[in-house]
Amino acid sequence: TAAWNAVTHGVKRWVLFEPATPKRIAKAKDVVQKGEDTEAIMYFDFLLPRLKEAYPDVRSYEGLQHPGDIIFVPGDWWHGVLNLEDCVAVTQNYCGPDNFDSVWCRARKDREKVAFLWWRNMRKFAPRLYERALELNS
Repeated sequence: TAAWNAVTHGVKRWVLFEPATPKRIAKAKDVVQKGEDTEAIMYFDFLLPRLKEAYPDVRSYEGLQHPGDIIFVPGDWWHGVLNLEDCVAVTQNYCGPDNFDSVWCRARKDREKVAFLWWRNMRKFAPRLYERALELNS
């Protein structure tokens, strides 16, 4: 899904990669060394600089998010976030008419239980979406 995030207190550091970036590269699988993990602090301090050096043609977008800032992360964009200090933020995933088909298909594949609960509620509260989901299921 796409998502938005609004910070009320603190500062977050973000990195985003375009959807064409292979998962293995965005997750720094090729540059992680023995004894390291991919937690945010390790990723931003060590892995991301190595990743940029190893793959100079891969486009990444970085920025700081301060109180009052809102970031929108489009669907299928790989991203990482590091709280630079204690943070309070509100986030919400987004699924609308423009991305329903892809979100539904991915949910069915990756989150079967969530998809079932969603489908059950669509049947009751959003019959048109329920019908579209049925079409996509076949």
